This record gives sequence, structure tokens and C-alpha cells, in this order.
Amino acid sequence: MRSNNAKELQFNTLFADLGIMHYHSCVQRPQQNSIVKRKHQHLFNVARALLFQSYVPLEYWGECVSNTAYLINRTPTPNLKNKSPYDVLHSKPPAYDNLKAFGCLAYASTLNHYRSKFSPRSIPCVFLGNPIGMKAYKLLDLNTNKIFNSRDVYFYEQIFPFVNSGLLPAAHQSIPEHRNLSSSTDEIPHVPIGTFYNSSNAKCTQHFHTLASSFRVPQNVVHDHVFTDVADPISLSPTHNNSTIKQRDFCLSKTLLQLLEDLGYLGCKPVNTSMEANLKLGQDEKEKMVDLTLYRRIVGKLQYITITRPDISYSVNKLSQFLATPRVTHLHAAQRVLQYVKSSLGQGLFFASNTDVQLHAYTDSDQASCPDIRRSTTGFCIFIGSSIISWKSKKQQTTSRSSSEAEYRAMAITTCEIVWLLSVLKELKIEHKGPGLLYCDNKSAQHIATNPVFHERTKHIEIAYHIVIEKVQEGVVKTVHVSSKDQLAHILTKPLFPNQFKSIKDKMGLKNIYSSS
Repeated sequence: MRSNNAKELQFNTLFADLGIMHYHSCVQRPQQNSIVKRKHQHLFNVARALLFQSYVPLEYWGECVSNTAYLINRTPTPNLKNKSPYDVLHSKPPAYDNLKAFGCLAYASTLNHYRSKFSPRSIPCVFLGNPIGMKAYKLLDLNTNKIFNSRDVYFYEQIFPFVNSGLLPAAHQSIPEHRNLSSSTDEIPHVPIGTFYNSSNAKCTQHFHTLASSFRVPQNVVHDHVFTDVADPISLSPTHNNSTIKQRDFCLSKTLLQLLEDLGYLGCKPVNTSMEANLKLGQDEKEKMVDLTLYRRIVGKLQYITITRPDISYSVNKLSQFLATPRVTHLHAAQRVLQYVKSSLGQGLFFASNTDVQLHAYTDSDQASCPDIRRSTTGFCIFIGSSIISWKSKKQQTTSRSSSEAEYRAMAITTCEIVWLLSVLKELKIEHKGPGLLYCDNKSAQHIATNPVFHERTKHIEIAYHIVIEKVQEGVVKTVHVSSKDQLAHILTKPLFPNQFKSIKDKMGLKNIYSSS
């Protein structure tokens, strides 16, 4: 046995009786006991964390270290093939249902022979860990400062009595709140205007449901969960045949301003495109990495905006591909999207009231646009009449050997979306005459879709993508050639120059309510 020269470890008589050889390390040479020193460091790192988060007095450090050892022995580790020391020793996994937050408030049931009919049925305590060899909890009585064990305990793991000077901080201010969670409704949102005029200058009334009118939350009262409506990325315009649809209203421009303020970009300079033209984003390992949390916050918030903004879908999809290891270039590209969002706060989708029910789609791909793995980007946008109802920008799952193959894969994904939307229209009892039109600017891909013969250049394409041929033969989809300058899906596959970017936005039906034009 090897130890240092600590006086509390002098067991010479015991070692001699048991036949144990006792070796000592040199004075002030802890590296000779490196294994046990490293384990001490592990124990006290965790123990300090428990003390700091619970504010338990330092006099109970022994219970803290004991609880730390209890936790470490039941924590899986890669050194044991993702098993815990307890699992390896006892050949069975440990029970985790008895683990509680160290230092939290607990109420232990009082014993029957210590209480009268009008005595409290429980006493306030602080949880100090799990005793060894007993199915119970180690507790500190806050009234007597005595440590005891009890089985019948109720825990409040969000309240730590030693955080404040008061004994039982039951106020909401003492409950720890996640810094990114904002479920309180201190400010009542404005009620949207219920009367407006449509394109025919006729007076219309639309009924909105507001959260504030039916559910008022007192100030400084925080709830664990507040249920709100989540926007669906695909919605149908209720303007056809005087149809009605139940919906929820929110102020998008106010949401965007709040987003810019939260991220610290409220004073940024506006720009007119979401990404610089011809920009190729890749993973350059030589470039400096940026703050992972900041980058993910920006991209995560932008991802939600794409539900109503197809003009930033490509940019956000591209930025989402670097969430694991973002670099400086990626952060600058994300900042540019925020600058563009600031320049288009009032921009949104416009649904005309006199549109016809004709489903048509534009599909496109940018071959080998990913410089790292040379995969292509698929983009499509689907319209009913002049109103866009569905769009997507996504990197393809396999590498395409030619532009025709990349376009054909994009056509297959778009065809699946068209078939699904046609089934939705049928379910809503909306008649759709004729096939859905699929506009593509690659004639070779169109020939593949209309020619059921598999030859040398197409036999390697997966069978799943040949749904285009099947639906064309069934008359569900009809392919139509469109010139490259009129291809609206370009905005979903590549960064564009300002003039082309604005032209496609206008054709998509994106309007800015704050713009004079």
C-alpha cells in the first residue's frame, strides 16, 4: 500500500497484523501518488460545484463529498464502456429515482410517537445526500440543525433554503429561472385591428383570438409552461370560394425587432440581400472558430422566421450546416441575414383574393454547391394561383454526377410535395382541374422524367427518385420547361445579385407593408 506521510494514515500495527507492505511517497512529491490525487481533484471539483449552487454552509462539506462519491459511483464513464462503477461492481445498473438536487428544500414526515393531533405532519429540511446501506435520504433539520435519515420525504428541487437568509423562501423571486425562458406576460400585446379593406375596397371583418383577452397573467408570476400557438410552415389561403380558416394573429415586425434587440443587432446597417452573391460557405479548419452559443442562437431564431419568409430560407439552411463548428465567415454570413431582416421588417406573404386554384411549382438545384462534400442543393416553391404555399431549400443526401441528375432529384422531391398538396385540396373539397405543373429549367432532367426507359446514364439513380416518371404517366404531374431567367426557385438554391433577388421576391408575392411601392 502506498500513501503520503500524513499522520492520520499511520496504521503500522494493523498493516503488520494483516501482512500489508506500506510504502511512503517522498515529502512534497504528490506526483508519486498521481492516481489518488487525480481522484481527489475529481471529487472536490464536483463537491465545490454542489456547494456553490446550493449555498450549503461549509461545515457540511463532509456530507457534500460523500454525496459526490455517491454520484460519481453511479455515473456512466467511457473508461468502463459507458457503464458506472456501481454497474461493474454489482453487475446491475443503479437506481436513479432516488437522486435529488443537493441542498434543496425537503419536508420529512414526522414520527407518530413524536406528534399530537395538532402537531405538524412534516418538518422543513435540507437534502444532504443518500446514506450508504440504507434506503433513505440524509436530511438536515432546519429547526434543530441535526442530521437524520428518513424515507418519507417530499422534495422541492427548485428551492434552496440557504440561498437567501430567510428560512423558507417561498416567494417566486427565489425560484431559479432559466435565463432564456420568458413565459411571463407582463406586457399585454396590442389587439390587432379587426376591420380592414380587401383588394376590391370592400369592408371586411376578421375575428382574432388574443391571448391577453382571455388569459391575463399577473405581473412577476412565472409559470413553468405557457401553451401558445405554433405557426404551420404550410398554410392554405382562405380567399377561394369565401372559405374560412381559424388562425392566430401576432405582430411579425415587433417579433423581428425583439429578435434583433435580444441578439444585440438592433443598430446594424440594413442590406438588400440575405447573402452576398456568389458566396460559397465551407468548413475551413484553418479559420478561427466563434462563440458556439451565439451562433446557434442566431441561426435558431432565424429558423423560426423562415416559416413566413422564403427569401431567407436558403441562407438559413446554409448557415444551419455549420452549427457544430462555426467559423468567422459563417458568423459574418449570419450577421448579414440579420442586417437583411432589419431592412425588411414589414415584409410578408401576400395572398390575392381573386387567384385561381391551379397548383404549379418551380424546382431547381445548384450542382455541387457544397465545397466540402460536393453535394447539390435542392430548392422548390409551390403556388396555388399566384399565392405561394410551400417552399424548401435543402442539401441533397447523395452526390450527383451531373447537373441533370441533380435537377432530377430536385424534381422528385418537389413531385412528392405536389402529390401531398393535391391530397390536401381533395380533403378540403376544393376541386383542382388538370395535373400539377412542374416548371424546370433543365431539359435533360425533363427528358428523364418523361422517358421511362432506363439507360446507362440513369440506371444508377435510386428507384425512389423515379416517382416523377410514375406521376407523369398517371397525369398527376406535368413537366414544363421554363427559362433560367424566369426560374423562381433560384432564390432557394444560390445567393443572387440584388436586382435578381428583388425580382424573384416580387414574383413570389412577398410584399413590404412599409414600402411605398
